[in-house]
Amino acid sequence: MTRRRSHNLITYLIMPIAIIWMEMALHVRMKTELFFCPIYLAFSVSFGLVFSFILSLLADRAEKTVRVIMLVLLWLVFAAESVGYLILQSYYPPTTLGTAAENRLYDYIDIIKTTVMDNALYLALLLVPVVIGAVLPARRGRKVSDSISSGEEIPGHRRRIIMRMIAAVVMIAMAFAFHFAGLYLTGLEWGGGDMTPYKLYHMDENLDLQVERLGLMTMIRLDIYHKLFPDTVMEPDISDIPIEQLPEPIGTEPEPEPGPEAEPIDRSPQVMNVDFASLMESKDSRVQWLASYMNSVKPTNKNEYTGMFEGYNVVFLCLEAFSGAGICEELTPTLYKLSNECFVFNNFYTPLYFGSTNAGECQNLLGLYPKQGSPMSLQESGRLGTNCYFSLGKQLSRLGYHNIGFHNGWEMYDRERTMSNLEYHDWHYLGNGLKGEKWGSGGYKWPQRDTFMIENTMEQYVGDEVPFNVYYMTISGHTPYGWSWIANQYRDELEAYDWSDETKAYMATVMEVDRALEALLKGLEEAGQLDRTLIVAVADHIPYTAVEAVGELRGMNYGTSEDARNCNERYLDTEVYRNTLIMWTGSMEEKVVVDKVCTQVDILPTVSNLLGLEYDSRMLPGSDMLSSGDGLVIFSSKSWRSDNGYYNSFTQEFTLNDGLKLSETAVENYVEVMNKVVECKRNLTTMILATDFYELALGE
Repeated sequence: MTRRRSHNLITYLIMPIAIIWMEMALHVRMKTELFFCPIYLAFSVSFGLVFSFILSLLADRAEKTVRVIMLVLLWLVFAAESVGYLILQSYYPPTTLGTAAENRLYDYIDIIKTTVMDNALYLALLLVPVVIGAVLPARRGRKVSDSISSGEEIPGHRRRIIMRMIAAVVMIAMAFAFHFAGLYLTGLEWGGGDMTPYKLYHMDENLDLQVERLGLMTMIRLDIYHKLFPDTVMEPDISDIPIEQLPEPIGTEPEPEPGPEAEPIDRSPQVMNVDFASLMESKDSRVQWLASYMNSVKPTNKNEYTGMFEGYNVVFLCLEAFSGAGICEELTPTLYKLSNECFVFNNFYTPLYFGSTNAGECQNLLGLYPKQGSPMSLQESGRLGTNCYFSLGKQLSRLGYHNIGFHNGWEMYDRERTMSNLEYHDWHYLGNGLKGEKWGSGGYKWPQRDTFMIENTMEQYVGDEVPFNVYYMTISGHTPYGWSWIANQYRDELEAYDWSDETKAYMATVMEVDRALEALLKGLEEAGQLDRTLIVAVADHIPYTAVEAVGELRGMNYGTSEDARNCNERYLDTEVYRNTLIMWTGSMEEKVVVDKVCTQVDILPTVSNLLGLEYDSRMLPGSDMLSSGDGLVIFSSKSWRSDNGYYNSFTQEFTLNDGLKLSETAVENYVEVMNKVVECKRNLTTMILATDFYELALGE
């Protein structure tokens, strides 16, 4: 009897032990801080006991089958999340499975295979509880018929049933006890920066930190909960922060007054006639908050660059995994030319966010910071049909431009619906109106050459009688970085350089982008459109699987690719996000150097100002980079950099830029205000999409 009870106890404990094992293995593999392990271990025991409770309700023979199925499913979840995290720098919760199912993942096959092989031992260790659970015999018990045939009295069987029921009650009670213990632990002062366990538990974003500090199983549970019961009030409290009184960059000189002979420049506020007062009376608290916040924001002013390129064509290129570290005059002459003429942005950043490419496109196209979690913001805008009023596609469509777009990859992230919502109804991708290079066997080559895409699409817009607005999403810079058929085209030119093979292979992808831009300039010039076209080229994100290559090209150590893939900005130098923004036209003779800090969400207001488009600078989180306002870049960890210095959200320390001096009290006040501003700007996107705020404020 004692042996039977001991055996049954083991069957009850296998599920908590399995989840603890897998959580610890994941955290050790991902090199997260084990400091928070009491929290996710408490939640792990709670989860395991719930599963054990379910198993206790089953018949003895069914219990083992269901037990093994549960363990296998747990292994699949941990294995899939781990591999996805190592490849795509983020965990992907259940609510993103639809996106994964819709996306054609041919481009990830090679790196998936490589990642699985490189982590075979780790994946095998995750499997240990599954093997134990499969080997462990079924729970020992006896049916009523067995008791009767053996002459055992019915009351003896009933006693066993009662004992099993008591065990089930004890397990569920302990599950609740451990869950409340986990909740109690989240409320303690753990340190570790602004994103405390308590905040993370009550948020539906920052999934990576949720996993690190609360556990993978808790992140998944919270994701499902927020999907079923979405937050109705998400607005930060701004009542005690005078947003309109944000401090100017320390040491900023006043804007010079125009001389008596100079032509007067319109420096009126860049605003539209929006009835914020009426919107503040909305029954929806999110609409109230958005109207109140935007009404309080100090607008930027028009400037000498307003309308400089009015009526110009626009070609906007989103460059897959591009880093300006690869630009050099010898190997990439076109990139060198474009990045050193017209507008030169010395402090431009492309931070990495959840969703990588989709997040980068969200910033580039919508001018909004992406939600750091599910659902992905740009894709959600298409699903909801949100009025993205200030997007270039929307703005230029209202002026009669021909909007057309191309992506030399397959349909992913539901781009077809998203781009149509942004008025790019003429949208082409591989296998759908876009030519692609094929192998002799007939299959498409991977990746496709950006040069081939440019050369084979220009005829679709350069002959237009109306101005055109073209969007290119490139692909040749896609990870992994080895001697692919594209990279091999430039191998001989790279042999003379003393770089690692990975760095050379990555440089080859930058050279392909360079040749694509060369083809674009040539085509525009031959069509007589070069001097009337504004070219904007920017990365979606840095090459996060080749951080060492970026460091080697710059002679710097930014951390590891593993830190970048995991978006672990605690150990990653955020200077790795420093990048190059190209904003160039053939008609501009003198260059303009911009030293202020700027980022991707600043592109839309800047281009809107240059094209002379009507927009409201209070209604976007970014700002015109050519205005006199303070620059700001917000990283996924809620660390940030302004023209005054850098704030580390993990250490909660602010470092003033060299040459600046400020009292400790002044710094504390500045950081308090800026942290509130960061919180507001990051929250705008979700509320704008959920309420269709631009439609309410500006729609017909």
